[in-house]
Amino acid sequence: MNLAQNGYEAAPVGAEIVWTLRDDPASWVLTLEISNPGLPIAAEVLPRVTEPFFGNKAAGASLGLAILQRLTPSQWGELAISSALQGTRAGLLVPRLEPEMSPERVGDSGLRA
Repeated sequence: MNLAQNGYEAAPVGAEIVWTLRDDPASWVLTLEISNPGLPIAAEVLPRVTEPFFGNKAAGASLGLAILQRLTPSQWGELAISSALQGTRAGLLVPRLEPEMSPERVGDSGLRA
């Protein structure tokens, strides 16, 4: 939800926020991408957007992307953010469950996908 909220808050009023979900069967990766047509993030700022407390919002602690960046690798995933003249895209890439890792088969083993 943080990606969606950030996309909404950074977009011009009335802009369309686009959600895309892609499944790549060859790599077993699901990608959720949220994009907006807002102003691009400056190149020197882009590497810092996932730092705790780094932001330009009047309200909030600017921790959402930092937390997401920290948690994503624990789920074998990746957070990718890019920005250009057409707007900004934030993608969350996570592995799909293999059939033998389905929740029904994992049960109470403590394994998490």
